[in-house]
This record gives sequence, C-alpha cells and structure tokens, in this order.
Amino acid sequence: MSDGDLVRSGDGEPRSSPFRVGDWLVEPAWNRISRSGQFVRLEPRVMRLLLTLGTTPGHPQSRQDLLRTVWPDLFVNEEALSRAVSQLRRAFGDDPKAPLYIKTVHKTGYSLVAPVTDVPAEAAFQPAPTTKRAKHHLLWSSLLILSISLAAAMLYRGARLGSRPQAFRALVPLTSEPGREIDPVVSPDGRWVVYLATSGAGYELFVRGIEGGAPRRLTDNSLVEGHPTWSPTGDRIAFVAAQGDAAAIHILEMRSRSATKLIDLPSWSFGLDWSADGRTLAYVETVPGEPAGIVLLDIASKAARPLDRSDSSAGDFKPVFSPDGKRLAVIRNDVLDRQRIAVFDLQHGGQAVVLGTFPQQLRGLDWVPGGQALVYSARLGRKFGLWRLVADRGAAPEGLATEGGDLFNPSVSIDGHVVVEEVEQDSDIWSADLAGDAAAPLIRSTADDYGPAYAPGSTRLAFVSERSGAPEIWIKSRGAETRLTKLASPDISRIAISADGAQLAFLAEEDGVSSIYAGQIGGGKQVRLLRNRRGFVPLGWSAGAQSLFVLAPADRYWHLQEIDLTDRRIRAIAAPNLRLAAVSATGASIFMVPANEDKLLRLVPGQGIVQQFRFPPSFNRLVALLPAADAVYLVEDAFGTALVHRLDLRSGAIGPTIRISGYRGDALSLAPDGNSIAYAHARETANDLAVTTLSSP
Repeated sequence: MSDGDLVRSGDGEPRSSPFRVGDWLVEPAWNRISRSGQFVRLEPRVMRLLLTLGTTPGHPQSRQDLLRTVWPDLFVNEEALSRAVSQLRRAFGDDPKAPLYIKTVHKTGYSLVAPVTDVPAEAAFQPAPTTKRAKHHLLWSSLLILSISLAAAMLYRGARLGSRPQAFRALVPLTSEPGREIDPVVSPDGRWVVYLATSGAGYELFVRGIEGGAPRRLTDNSLVEGHPTWSPTGDRIAFVAAQGDAAAIHILEMRSRSATKLIDLPSWSFGLDWSADGRTLAYVETVPGEPAGIVLLDIASKAARPLDRSDSSAGDFKPVFSPDGKRLAVIRNDVLDRQRIAVFDLQHGGQAVVLGTFPQQLRGLDWVPGGQALVYSARLGRKFGLWRLVADRGAAPEGLATEGGDLFNPSVSIDGHVVVEEVEQDSDIWSADLAGDAAAPLIRSTADDYGPAYAPGSTRLAFVSERSGAPEIWIKSRGAETRLTKLASPDISRIAISADGAQLAFLAEEDGVSSIYAGQIGGGKQVRLLRNRRGFVPLGWSAGAQSLFVLAPADRYWHLQEIDLTDRRIRAIAAPNLRLAAVSATGASIFMVPANEDKLLRLVPGQGIVQQFRFPPSFNRLVALLPAADAVYLVEDAFGTALVHRLDLRSGAIGPTIRISGYRGDALSLAPDGNSIAYAHARETANDLAVTTLSSP
C-alpha cells in the first residue's frame, strides 16, 4: 500500500479502510483507534489530522498545509491545530518529549513517526464497547468484559440516592446509517427497538434487534410520523402521524405491517404511550392558545378523558406510564420554558405531583424496571446527559456520567438496558438577511460558537466559544477574534452590551449557582455583580450604563428588576409578571411579553408602560424579542427553524415572516444597521442510537 492510499481512495475521497499506526488499529469509518481491547474514539477532525499525517509517514508536514487539508472549509488559527495534535497524542498515550507517534518538527510542523502498515480486511473488525460506531453482533458479550474499575470511575453530579445507586456503563452504538435516527422505544420483552429514521423528505418507522442485526422498515408512506409506542404484548405499535394540517393516532400490526387510523387529533401530539394493561393510550393534546394537556384514550370505546391541567403548567409533554400502570410521568413546562417532571396518580383522582428536579431543559424520560425511579435527559451546562430520580416528591436527582455527545429520549428495557439518541453537534454563528431568507456564516471554528451580541453602533460582535476548551467570551472586531474572559465556567450566556458599546454583562452558571459578571468590552478583569441560586438573568443596560436591568424568577414567571452599579442594590420595577423581555440598544425602552397574554408592552423607565400591541395567539413559542429603531422582531422557535415576525411600533402591523433554518435555539442579535440577525447555526455531525446498561454495582 502506498502512503497516499492511507488517506485517499481512487476517487479522491477520504479513505475508510483500516490500517495500523504502530501497534494501534486505526478505523477511519468508525472514528476510532484500538489496541489490546482498548478503544478510543476520535473527533472527526482529529481523525482527519491522523489520516493527513499518514500520507507522509516519517516526513514532516507544515502547519499551514495541515490547516488547509484538515480544515478546508474553515478559517482557523494554529491554536486549533495544536489542540487537535494534543488530542491525538492523548489518544495514543504519546509523550511529546519522547514521541513514538507524533513528533513536533521545529519551525515546520508535525510528523507521524510510527510505522504505518496495511490490515487484511478479515482482521479489521473488532467489537468496541466504548466507541460510537461499532458493529453489534457481539454487543452484550462485549459489555460483560467491561472492568469493575470502569464502573467505579463513573462520575456523579448531585446527591447519591440510597446505599446502592444505579450506574451507567459505557455507550455502545446501535445504529450508524446515514441520516438521523430518533425516538427509540424498547419492546416489552427487551429484544427489539422501534425508532424513526430519515427517509426521503421525512421519517419512517424502523425496527431492529437490541443486540444488532439489520433494520426492518415498517412504514413507507407520505405521512409525517412520530412518538412510536409498543403494545404490552409487543404485537402492535401506535404512533402519531400527520399529513398537512391533519394529525391522527395510527396503530400498526407487526405481523401484517398494516396500519389503521385510530382517532383524529386537533393538531400534532408531542407524546404517546401505551398502558401496561393494553387498554389505554396517553397522548398530548395541543389546541392553539391553550397549554398542552394529557388525554387518556380508551382504545376499545375511543372515549377520551383529559387529565387536569395544572394552573402552574404551561404544558405537559412526553407521557410515560409506570410499569404497573398506576402512575403517569410527564415533562411539565413552565412559562419560562423550563421543565420539571410531574407524576399523575391515576388510581386516586389523577392528581399530579411535581418531583424534586430543579428546572432544567429536559428531553425525554422513562421508568426503570420496577417503577421506583425515572431516567431522563436533562441539560447541565452545555451538555444533555442522563439523570436518575426516585419517584418521590422529596428525592434529589442524580446525574449519571456517560461518554459521547448529547443524550436524548432514553428508553429502558425490562432487563435494564437503556437506548438513547446520541447527538454530536456544535454550532457556528451565521448572519441572516432580513430582506429575504438568505443566510451565510459569520464566525466559524472547529469548536462550538454561539450566543452572539452586537455592540451598538459598531461592527464589534461578542460571542461565546469553546475553542479554548471551555465556554469563554470572545470579541470579533475588524476581522480578528480575541478571547475576553478566562473563567473556565461550564456555561456562559446572555451577553448584554451597553449603549456606548464599552461595557458588557453576562451570565455564568455552575452547579445550579448563577453569577452575573460585568466588565469592559475592550479587556480587563470582569467583576461579579451578583451570585445566587435564584437564577437572575442579565437583560440590558440603562441609558447611562449606571444600572443593569435583570430578570428574576418568582413563582412561575419573570419579574423585572434593576441593579444599581454604584451600590449594588437591587430594586423592583413596576411591571406585570413576564415570560419574555428585551432592552433596546439605547437602554431607553424595555419591551415585554406578559405571562398568559398575547401582547407586547413597551416600558420607559421612570414613565411606565407607554405602548402596547396585540399579536396572534398562534405565536405560542416566542423565544426572543429584538428591538430596532421603529420595530420589534418577535422570534419563534419552530423546532430548528426561527420564525421572525416584524412588529411595526408606529402602526402595530405585523409584517411578513422571515424563516431562518438551522437555528440552534440560543441568543440572537440584531445588527446595528438593522438589516441582519446573528444567530447560532446548528452543525450536526451525527444523530444515531446507542445502548448502555443500568446496573447496581
């Protein structure tokens, strides 16, 4: 094999065939290396770096050549290359002072100094319990050989529950096909997984064995499908389907693979589950202008019984019956778009109890075998991971560390296996033209970039980037990008810049404690203004930058307050309970959306509310307000697409909607000229299914 064959195939595309570097087996298709049963997963860019170095083993390549080859579509500096080389050395266990694999060539670049050899095709495959894209016919035998020391090394956040806490082992890939696989649900006997996979322009239902094997397609139609759930006997699958504005619940017979419509729905349902006795389906009913609620449907009679909607709920989603069918767990939204877990007691009147989770962003839940606890997906810092919670009002949640990307929608089998969506993604900052739907990259790097905030009256842009290894604030000015903060906080967000463009404030969070910092945008040390567990959020600066407007959570809503920067005192501002607010670039006006009202208020500090405007009840997923000189842009999050509506402050008229695709859901910022919006654009690298086990050490 020639050196070039290691990285390039005959058609010029990156090679995926395995080879050896020293005593390590390299498998490019799986983004992994392995040696003596030890498997290490590499990020795609790190694998590309290894492949590029492998084209000239024993000979150096310059830093500039490596940057051009490994990051051909991005502008990055040498820090990105140094970080990738460090990751590759850690993967090999290489010592840069006495390198056996990657050698630094002074004033030039790097060289792969380990011998490179070909691998016979029949010897290439090995099952890999700790990597994302392995095959699966030896899945469970591979899991059994995981060492006790690995389980002992698992990290936990939060309280440990009981003397024998449950712990997760490493993730094992279940799917690796192109496209996305979502909404996994394990069959009642624990042998099969039904899920949705991209097919053409939409999703279709597939099923495959939990221990591997080829997938089987169950549906092939023009319907939009979601939320599959097994019957207790495993011979039927119910799912939500829609075509245009029409939605319905269908039931598919596994033997014949034929589906029939059970009932029509008023709109799409965000959750569906089948009771243990096989008689009832629980689904989410969404009616425009009302919070989503749970409905219990008798399958035989088709009689529907809504469960009581709590006054404190802005919607219940993702219903899951307990194994004995006596309780129903749901994800409950509040008006601040935060979620907790609520459990309905179906035997005693259907009253719901909110469990002891602190408000988070949740993405799916399921009961553990026996029904004593729930496993759910929640966001901590920038990552969605798995948590465990005893189904008791006073219990504290237990964070369960796993490898890999964001983990969504866990489904637990009867024998304690857990199937999850594993999503590996990051984001760039893009700019969307408000004159049309055109959008283009504004800031791109090999790391996560998000949370943009323009400085008023200039082209300087503050943003959050993880290119240094942790979220920090960076400033883009005149084409250069420089780091401003060095806090090493797990989460930084909500950047607010003063009207003169000289000062900024932002939110930093760690282990449930929020801190608001302020400092000069040109550099220097940031000062902590406030630190507590209540979750204050910086909103914007006053006109003279003498105070900072903040939102303080109280009950289920936001309250508007002001921090005097002279004496650090906090005072309340007379305003209604809020669900959304924003400060104008000049600091002269505060725009607000009251809780439970479909209107926009304009408040002038010292004068009170001076204007109010109505907007349609259909704007039910507002996530941001972007004030301009003569308008306010109302932004809805439509599941990956931002819908931007222009509300004219003179007439109250709402102009045409601009659609921004790829919207990740973080902060947006209106450019000082009012012609474009900066936003975080999601760049997904993989969305597959993976399996782990739930065990008692």
